[in-house]
Amino acid sequence: MIAGISTASLFMRLETKDALPLFDEWNVPQTEVFLTSFCEYEPRFAKAVAPKKGNVAVHSVHTLTTQFEPQLYSAHPRVRQDAFRILDKALKQEESGAARLARAAQYRQKKAAGLYDKGEAERVLGRFFGDDRVLAEDILRKAHGNIGEIVRFLEWDALEVALAFGCPDGVWQDPEGNTDGEGKAQDRAEAAGRDRWKLEVLKTLREKDYWDIKADVLKDCCRVGAAYAGTVPEEILFRYVLCPRVSDELLVCCREFLCNCIDEEIKKKIRQNPQCLPELAQKWIVSMPDQEYENLITTPVGCVRGGVGSSLSREVFCVNLYRSLGIPARLSPFDGRLEYYRKEDCHGGGFHPVEASEEEWGEETRGLCVLTLVEDGSVKLGDWEHYSLERFEGDG
Repeated sequence: MIAGISTASLFMRLETKDALPLFDEWNVPQTEVFLTSFCEYEPRFAKAVAPKKGNVAVHSVHTLTTQFEPQLYSAHPRVRQDAFRILDKALKQEESGAARLARAAQYRQKKAAGLYDKGEAERVLGRFFGDDRVLAEDILRKAHGNIGEIVRFLEWDALEVALAFGCPDGVWQDPEGNTDGEGKAQDRAEAAGRDRWKLEVLKTLREKDYWDIKADVLKDCCRVGAAYAGTVPEEILFRYVLCPRVSDELLVCCREFLCNCIDEEIKKKIRQNPQCLPELAQKWIVSMPDQEYENLITTPVGCVRGGVGSSLSREVFCVNLYRSLGIPARLSPFDGRLEYYRKEDCHGGGFHPVEASEEEWGEETRGLCVLTLVEDGSVKLGDWEHYSLERFEGDG
């Protein structure tokens, strides 16, 4: 026999939605969900409460009997009909609502826990200590069934990164062709041998990316981008050079492909003047708005090979090519515009809208103001009701 506690035991003390998390904290194995009002017979209530139950199994659902059961025996046909309609809704709540959602949530939790390969995880976690180990374990758990790919990346030998940019004799050569006689590939590898940098790369990803990203995609970005370490601030390097994610595109290997398919003269031209890339991309990649899905993003490799892609696909291509050439780039988080990073200059540096001229860039950085409205759930903000936007010209 498995003992449990009914949420009715906390009636008028805690609401059902608050009782279930408490039972989970107490390690209560199962519960009876006691519905207390008509609104709790609705499916949306079950959907809202089910995720909060944690590991507590829902054994049964109980209705508040004084609300409608006496009317089940009423002599008045409409009263009786309404009472049976409420009963039917409550029964469906148990069958297809709270109980089913609870079982589904419990099944998913057990399955997700089973996907964590402790032996494989422990092998790679030995490379990290303290907070880094905690972070690495958290990422591995979030990867679920994709844990093997994350482990492959974390176990990747950093020497491969250094050698990827070395001459045959092991002398370091940067992307511009300059060599450093003092810097051997092995020395570079040892300096970069601390695996913590891999965690910094993984931190740039969305949680969803952990579920399906391939180790080869991460390696591709790191092999191409590692040569630019030290040319920009570290946080910029990881997030806007080494990171494979640009928008909502499918993540595939493309950085080495882009480096190999672009002529050296064009690479040099783009590095000297990053603003020339969008115009070049329009020649390479044709957009046909009337024949494409606006939000369907073609991979950079697909854009090059097919010569066709939406405007968004072209922008994602540009960001990947920028990053392949060591130029930090992104789509603006505020308006989605294509931007690249410039070091400190007379205009202050930072991310530069590609289409902006030097004069516009100066004016934009001096007059830029971003207002972000954040809802706290207490009120739903509406245009004109709570805020409005106007432009004043001249004397207003």
